[in-house]
Amino acid sequence: MTVTIPGTPHAGLSPNSRVDWHVKARLTRDARGLAKYSALEQHGRIRPLRAPVMLHAVIAWESRRKIVDITNGIASLKSFEDGLVDAGIMGDDRGVVGWTLKQIRDPEKRGYTVITVVEVKS
Repeated sequence: MTVTIPGTPHAGLSPNSRVDWHVKARLTRDARGLAKYSALEQHGRIRPLRAPVMLHAVIAWESRRKIVDITNGIASLKSFEDGLVDAGIMGDDRGVVGWTLKQIRDPEKRGYTVITVVEVKS
């Protein structure tokens, strides 16, 4: 199941950011909602994928953003992950067993994020 989110994680969601807690709370809420409504718009209400799942992400950075190191990139996607749970794509994020991340430049310079959720066969 693939969801395209029209935007990239805000710099304030990185573990290295030094934003005030209430600013980070607003950024988290906004990112979570963006992922949720993107998933609902693209897939509607569905049966949640069964755990365990792997998440494969592509962040296509807009022109003014720097590509970040891999661990900060994955950590900054936490709100998007929670939004996919809110949309019912996954039952719970405790079932996520791993992430992969690829970072590219958006040729249109706007930025987007693609997250693919794959059930892992045990």
